[in-house]
Amino acid sequence: MVTRTEARPGPAKRESAVGLAVLALAGDAALTASQVFPIALPMLIGMLWMNNVFIYYAGAAGIVLIAWILRPSFRIDGRVLDATEAPALHAALDDLRKKIGVPGRMVVHVDGDFNASVVETRGFFGLFGTRCVMTIGVPLLAAMSRAQVLAVMAHELGHFSRRHGRFGHWIYRARSGWLEHAAYLQDSDNALDQAAVWFAKRFVPLFSRRSFEYSRRCEYEADADAARAVGGPAFASALSWIAIASVFESRRFDPELADWQAREAVPPRDYHERFARGACECPATDLRAWLDESLARPSSLVDTHPSLHERLAAIGEPAVIDVPSDSAGEALVGAAWPALLAEFNERWVREMGGGWRLEHLRLRHLGRRHGVDDLRRLHEANPADRRIACDLGAALLGAGDAAGLEILETLAREAPAFRVAAFGCVAAYYDRIGDEREARRRRTWIDNIGSEFDRAVATGQRRADDGEGRASSLPADVHALFAEALAGEPCVGAAYLLECEGQAIFSVDKPPVTIVTQTLAIALDPAKLEQHGEDETEILRRYRALFHSVVPLDQMAVVRKNFTTEDLPAGVLAHPLR
Repeated sequence: MVTRTEARPGPAKRESAVGLAVLALAGDAALTASQVFPIALPMLIGMLWMNNVFIYYAGAAGIVLIAWILRPSFRIDGRVLDATEAPALHAALDDLRKKIGVPGRMVVHVDGDFNASVVETRGFFGLFGTRCVMTIGVPLLAAMSRAQVLAVMAHELGHFSRRHGRFGHWIYRARSGWLEHAAYLQDSDNALDQAAVWFAKRFVPLFSRRSFEYSRRCEYEADADAARAVGGPAFASALSWIAIASVFESRRFDPELADWQAREAVPPRDYHERFARGACECPATDLRAWLDESLARPSSLVDTHPSLHERLAAIGEPAVIDVPSDSAGEALVGAAWPALLAEFNERWVREMGGGWRLEHLRLRHLGRRHGVDDLRRLHEANPADRRIACDLGAALLGAGDAAGLEILETLAREAPAFRVAAFGCVAAYYDRIGDEREARRRRTWIDNIGSEFDRAVATGQRRADDGEGRASSLPADVHALFAEALAGEPCVGAAYLLECEGQAIFSVDKPPVTIVTQTLAIALDPAKLEQHGEDETEILRRYRALFHSVVPLDQMAVVRKNFTTEDLPAGVLAHPLR
């Protein structure tokens, strides 16, 4: 756990940096071995079999080349914004680089996030040189002034300054490489792959704890570089406005987005303009309240960035509300800004895709999800209703209120059918607050009971196929929601909705627990998939997310995929979705 003393700005201790470097080297070596060994083993066997000196040298060179190529790299989202398209931005970037002392060449990307970042990746074919990339979010360019965005860019450049060095980027790569490798191998049944996942689950938390202090000090150093480059007041203005805009997004903009989804069947094509305009047009009283809230928020044990209060104190500047009077996009991108804005609005529309339509239908049929206050009132009026209690506990934890822990853990003890949902919410809460030990404990519990749930679901599915299923007990408006949603999918030939039961045994001295499974079976038309260029995986992802959101937390939700060219079991055909 990181203490307040550890979070203060200042030079890192040499001993701490050396120990961190040793740990990073060990993790990097283990990652390389994990990636290379499955490929290198057949080569080594072949080399020994051939027993030829030339083969030994050639094989060794090949293994070294493979090890280098397989070293972790990073996918950079967005697209390049070069100097011909945005000369003013690149001129400002060059000026900042000179002030901060950032050598070499930097590529600028733009993406759709309200954020900015820098990363160092390997160069040509992963073999020659490195590439420094700064990514700037279009929402930043739309909702902030030129001076504020330059301050943000200066902070990011601080991570590449001569004073800062490249050690922080190496630390980041050592951690992220294992995270990506473990995610890639997670579903593999191979013993070597599972061993790598086991190591990652232990190495990444340990390395994150050890590197946290160093990473936070890097943030303070980058802040200091930015304040020197653009001036303390300008940097304080940028920090304050980002904090205000972030609260605006969650408190005001997201609910407005839900209103649009309820009213409009297609997503608006001026999303980024609406965000920027909404933030700038908020009443001054709201802006002050959101800034005060941000200043009162302590530093997180998960995010390496210090709190707003601590960052401002470190540069010796007060918080300030500077509502942008100009657009950074217009000032820095110039004539290309309208086209860039339209391009990323269209990207956002495509990303929303069918998900916007499904949420529009969900809101129309089912209305808004209950908030915490609504759930409290419902719980007080219906204290014995376990589903309401589970929804309340999950909502409290989602809002950062630890009172949800007792509700969910009591529910998990008393009602085993809620255990997977309850422990999942608790584990996610501990993840958010940085308590890896407690999060890991809850996931271990889920793993221990998960096989029983899986067995109950599989038994229920077999019984349903054999005709022992029944019509789904989900409310009529849920049936209507899925009937309308699936009727509008050109690649869906038919759909079926039913429920079934299976037994789960959690203790030999207690009776089995009945687990109800709600099943949505979707029959996809292969010809229509090809005709419309649709991705069956994406269709299923959307409907799984929607189905899980409407099935009670003490029941299991299963979305089955079949093709219209296949014969479905009679037990499923008996329950068409109407």
